[in-house]
Amino acid sequence: MKQTLETGVSANQRSVQAKEAWLRSPMSYSAARFRPLEASRWAQWVEVTEGELKPPQQALVGQPRRMLRKNAEQLWLNLIRMGWQRCGPQW
Repeated sequence: MKQTLETGVSANQRSVQAKEAWLRSPMSYSAARFRPLEASRWAQWVEVTEGELKPPQQALVGQPRRMLRKNAEQLWLNLIRMGWQRCGPQW
């Protein structure tokens, strides 16, 4: 895998990092980050991290969960149906 000299990160890793997406609940201080991980030989994985944003304190970020892309997509759709909205990075 070819890496860039400036960052030591491969082009594939950069494109994965750029696809990170966020959702936020309008009814609470909850937020979730969905970040694709590099695919293994057998599956595509997504890291989902949930947190609470309680101003003026720092965000309370939970442990990231690794899940299959299909399951992460289902979680995303369920959260959207519950009223969560896309947003920018929260932490």
